[in-house]
This record gives sequence, C-alpha cells and structure tokens, in this order.
Amino acid sequence: MKRIALLAVGAASLFALVCKTVPSPPAGEPAALPPSATPQAERTPLPQPPPAAAVPAQPAAEGSADRSYRDILELLRSGASEESLLAKIRSENRRYDLTTDDVLKLRAAGASEAVVAAMLRSGP
Repeated sequence: MKRIALLAVGAASLFALVCKTVPSPPAGEPAALPPSATPQAERTPLPQPPPAAAVPAQPAAEGSADRSYRDILELLRSGASEESLLAKIRSENRRYDLTTDDVLKLRAAGASEAVVAAMLRSGP
C-alpha cells in the first residue's frame, strides 16, 4: 500500500514540475502555435521555379504516313510489279498507318494481299 501512495505522490510531483516549466498563456489569450503550425498566410512564400521552355511545334506525323501510302497507291496505278512494291516497302522502313478505307483503296487499285500485309507490318 505504501508503494502505491509513493507512486501517486511521485506522479503528482512530476506533473507539478512539468506544469511549472511550460508556461501557460495568460487568461483570454490563445496559445502560441509552434513555428511549423503557423498559418499559410504568415509564412514566407517559396521561390517559384523558372518557367519551362516552350516546346516547338511538331510536324504532323499523319502527312508523312499519308504521303507514303499515296506513293504506293500511285505506283500501283502506274503498273508497278508486286516485287518492286515489296522492295520499296522493305527498303524505306516506314510505318504505314493504314485505315480500313486505305486498305480498300489499295485493294481496289490492284494491291495484292502480300503488299497490304507488308505495309501493315512495316516500320520501326
């Protein structure tokens, strides 16, 4: 029983010691906030980074692919052989973004299945 009484007295003494070392604000005044908890408006603003450089306008990729497709179409209409078309498609290593309409136009112009397949597989 003595131990419990001594423990209670020790705890009360420690509490009183802590309360004396931490000053409490005067009555009616709010407690001061630690520096990390000051409102945003009172903080010094951080310097802003410089603006990013403008990206130059990129050339339209569609025109290049469209031109390549039209080159093959013109060669087909001029009577180029399948071997020459396949050689051109392989050597240029260009990507042909063919739409369904493009494939239909190629087929209507006489392109073989091998030429259309080579165009669909080509490119980097």
